[in-house]
Amino acid sequence: MNTFMEGWVCESLTNGTAYFWFEAFDEPWKVIFNTKNDQWESKWGLMDPNRNIKDGLKIPDCGGRTVDKPY
Repeated sequence: MNTFMEGWVCESLTNGTAYFWFEAFDEPWKVIFNTKNDQWESKWGLMDPNRNIKDGLKIPDCGGRTVDKPY
């Protein structure tokens, strides 16, 4: 994940690629929809349900660059 964060996020700031976070936070409530044959993924997030960055994940600095036009 750190390789992706450093490569994709920083590079997108350089080349102007627009992106969004599909799941910023884990969503444990989704498991209420689990059935024997269908399981919902509840841990896609970069952060846990309490909005803490997951262990080991580093948010890249990207040389101080930031998004200039949020979508």
